[in-house]
This record gives sequence, C-alpha cells and structure tokens, in this order.
Amino acid sequence: MRASRYACTTPGAFRGFVASCSAPHCSSGAKVTDKMVPPVQVSPLIKLGRYSALFLGVAYGAKRYSYLKPRAEEERRIAAEEKKKQDELKRIERELAEARDDSILK
Repeated sequence: MRASRYACTTPGAFRGFVASCSAPHCSSGAKVTDKMVPPVQVSPLIKLGRYSALFLGVAYGAKRYSYLKPRAEEERRIAAEEKKKQDELKRIERELAEARDDSILK
C-alpha cells in the first residue's frame, strides 16, 4: 500500500497535523487535518543574508554565462567546419566507390 504524502510516520512528530481520515479510499489510513502551524518570524539579518546570497548567485551566473557563451559559439563554429570537411570527404569517397563499381570491365 502506498502512503499519503502527508502521512505521519513518526509518532508525535507532527501531532498538530494529525486527525481522522474520513475518506473510504484512503490507502494508508493516515490522519490529516487542516490545522497549520503559525509561521516563524525570520530575523531581518537572516533575510538580508538569504537575499544577498541569491543576488550574488544571479550576478555570478550572469558573469559566468557571458564568459562561457563566446567560447561555446567558437567551439560550435569549429565543429560545424569539421563536420563540413568530413561530409565532403565522405561524399568524395562515395563518388570514388561508385566510379569503381561503374567500371566498363565488369
């Protein structure tokens, strides 16, 4: 049987969330209520730290992206040139193979 994602598996851990499950199709028999725990007041210093870290992460990502983008474009350009050369060599080999097969002296 699959448990509900809100099921309480440890006794007493989330006692405020637990009540009776009245649905007959409740597979785990878990108890869930609508009671919510009031939000905790977060320190302004912690909020400042979180938003600072978020901003620094976004700034670092933008800088790193602008650093890597031209390099990736150059690699793609080189790969396209190499693919063009390989395709040309394959085409020539194919034409030579067809020329050998189309010989008059079969």
